[in-house]
Amino acid sequence: MKVLYAASEARPFIATGGLADVAGALPKALRKRLIGCRVVIPFYSQIPDEMKEKATFLTSISVPVAWRRQYCGIFEVNIDGVIYYLLDNQYY
Repeated sequence: MKVLYAASEARPFIATGGLADVAGALPKALRKRLIGCRVVIPFYSQIPDEMKEKATFLTSISVPVAWRRQYCGIFEVNIDGVIYYLLDNQYY
């Protein structure tokens, strides 16, 4: 089984409440049960610089939004065997 976990926050990147704790801990627990799990979160400007420096740029895509297209950069970070995708968009 493969799981893609989408969340608005996740430890160790950014946290405002309990969701970040779950989004940080659950993927690690799933990996211990040999379930593939990757996490997708926004690439917030408030993410600490030491975490930003670990991010590797993968690619960018153009997302259609109503009558225009918006940039979406996709970055990857591997923390404790869990792959996190950080989605970047300066407008939003």
